[in-house]
Amino acid sequence: MHNPLAPAAQAWGVSRQVAALGAAISAALLGWLLIASRAEDRVVAAVGLCVAAAATLVAFSMRSRLTADRDGLTIRGPGGRRQVRWDEVTAVGAPTRSGRGRSARAAVELELADGGLIVLSRFELAADPLDVAADLRRWRLRGTG
Repeated sequence: MHNPLAPAAQAWGVSRQVAALGAAISAALLGWLLIASRAEDRVVAAVGLCVAAAATLVAFSMRSRLTADRDGLTIRGPGGRRQVRWDEVTAVGAPTRSGRGRSARAAVELELADGGLIVLSRFELAADPLDVAADLRRWRLRGTG
């Protein structure tokens, strides 16, 4: 039975703070470029501005990195987007990785029927991978059940 109060979709993506930080760094580099008197400073500022602006655009494009709905997943990135139906997803996990005396869940892993693996990091999702994996499993049940 369809719950009218359930959201139509749920999205995760790079945090606003990361995108805002990139914009602030870009603005600072633009200011430096405009006030720099030496050619060397202008070159460094211009290169830094190009890199920071590109990184900021990528961060803004990934504000909705992963979206889940009843039909499946949409994964967005700088190169475009990919639709994955729930029947194409064979497993959703957030495996624990150990190293240097500690363990952590750093990513969500989506195993696909075609043998593919999609790995989305905590940074890309701005959320705990364990929580995202649990939410995705619920969405998968809604879509296939």
